[in-house]
Amino acid sequence: MVAPLPSQTITGTSAADIRASTPGTNALVETFQAGDTITLNNEGDYALSGDGADVILVGGTASVSLSNSVVAGFGQDTISIGSAAGSLASNDAYLAGNQGNDYITLTAAAATSTFNGAFIGGGLNNDTISLTNVSSYINSSVKGGDNGDSIVIVSGSNVSTIFEGNKGADTIRYGATAATNGSLGGGAGHDTITIGTAAAAVVSWINGGAGLDSILIDTGSSFSTLAGGGLADTITFRDDFLGGVIYGDGVGVTSSGSGSAGTADGADRITGIDITTGATIYGAGGADTIRFNEFTGDSAAAFIDGGDGADLLTLADILARAGTANIVTISGGKGADTITLTTAAAGALLNGGEGNDTIFADAGSALSINGGAGTDTIVFVSTTATSVTGGDAADIITFGTAVAFTAGTNNLANAATIDGGNGSDTISLQAFTTSGQSIAGGAGNDSIRLGTASDNTGLAWASNGTINGGAGVDSIVLSASAGGGVEATTALTKGVASIAYESGDVIVLASTAASGNALNGAVYVGDSAIGISAVGTLSAGTLAVYSDGTDSFFAFKTNDANSAVIFRVTGADLVSTAVQNAITTTANVSFSIGGSADTGITITLA
Repeated sequence: MVAPLPSQTITGTSAADIRASTPGTNALVETFQAGDTITLNNEGDYALSGDGADVILVGGTASVSLSNSVVAGFGQDTISIGSAAGSLASNDAYLAGNQGNDYITLTAAAATSTFNGAFIGGGLNNDTISLTNVSSYINSSVKGGDNGDSIVIVSGSNVSTIFEGNKGADTIRYGATAATNGSLGGGAGHDTITIGTAAAAVVSWINGGAGLDSILIDTGSSFSTLAGGGLADTITFRDDFLGGVIYGDGVGVTSSGSGSAGTADGADRITGIDITTGATIYGAGGADTIRFNEFTGDSAAAFIDGGDGADLLTLADILARAGTANIVTISGGKGADTITLTTAAAGALLNGGEGNDTIFADAGSALSINGGAGTDTIVFVSTTATSVTGGDAADIITFGTAVAFTAGTNNLANAATIDGGNGSDTISLQAFTTSGQSIAGGAGNDSIRLGTASDNTGLAWASNGTINGGAGVDSIVLSASAGGGVEATTALTKGVASIAYESGDVIVLASTAASGNALNGAVYVGDSAIGISAVGTLSAGTLAVYSDGTDSFFAFKTNDANSAVIFRVTGADLVSTAVQNAITTTANVSFSIGGSADTGITITLA
């Protein structure tokens, strides 16, 4: 607050005056029009400068304790605190610029000066506040004025002190070395805030405020809260984000675009090297970009939420960590989001949320992927123990290397599950590798494809897997090129894919004309094994079908490489005839066969 006026008054003239208070006697020193020089030597002095470019020295030449009040005048004034010969202990000091481009600086040589209950502020124009040798700020306030101000805080601990640019496009360089309930704000305007190297891991609260703000953190830092504020802000970590909560919008705004001071949030950009234990990031409104290289935490999970808008969320790597399921959660929120996770050695949850989202996941462990509402595209590669759900609408789920990933296996590994959810979904992958894996199309007319016509490895799944198209007329495609097929085996039940029966579904043994996988041999059907369990004895181009009374088994011998495509339709007795080498009547079977050498064999379930 402004101190009471002292009883002694020292005045200047219309000329350029030099005025100083008498040591030991508090005084009001007032100057007028010209460029004056004022020196305050006592704790209770008060200075009021005039219209000229004035110089006000607070503290004189000695180490003093001050509660001075200084109000600059209309000119471009300089308020200099302390001296090279001493330090300052300031209690309840009030130092303020006025009109003009004012300059407020601390000049003490040793970093032993303190501010307790002080106010230091700019005025109406472009002011500069530079405090270089302060050991602590306690319950104080340092603020710019109404225009584009520059505030430089080089050192000092921050205890319940506010540093704020106020109005205008401000530049703030903050280098305090400790913080307890301290805050740093840009205020209204397009501000630039830099957290220096010495301020690592010590800022309690940061807010860019309304405007297009840029917040740069030089080294690894943690804080309770960092908020970009309204409009499109840029928050950049040159090192690690060591924990805390980041809001792209105003403080506490996690999804909507309410912004700060009534200004809607924009497309924020939040990037850095690594994130660690307990880090939380909300992009809020706007098409945000959030990108970090690696998660290195040990226990507490990290959370990234794009919020409203078409967001781009990228995390390159999750290091191996034990004991925490889904140690990283990435959620797109509303809007058509793109989520990319390149490598995950620990569990992660990827959730597209509302909107037509695109999710890419490369090599990973224990991933859970949910497209959410909307027509989503999910591409994942080389994952283990993965659960994938498309959610509502017509989703595309692909397990392979087709989209911007390095080469890798396309096999579904360990206890992986894929669920297309509601809508007409498209699901594609190479093969099963272990038992317990499942693919569910869900409601809607789904397309499920295993294998690719261009992959010479064929459909060499190693164990049983389950395919369930769900409600709707589904298409299930088993595809392989020349030299492919499941594998030449003497046991019909080895490597069998189980396909749940649903009337109207179409099973396609896809091929190309070059592969020769067309049906050009006999069709054997029967209500028992009919001697076809040794599929290696089948002639090329032959399809054998039999039923055990509960399930129906299909084995197709390809025209090359002595291979066979084998699958089982569960829950359906599709054959009610004795052994025969041709389908003579549709009354004997509950399926029909079609296709050609170009399209492959189609089996339509009745």
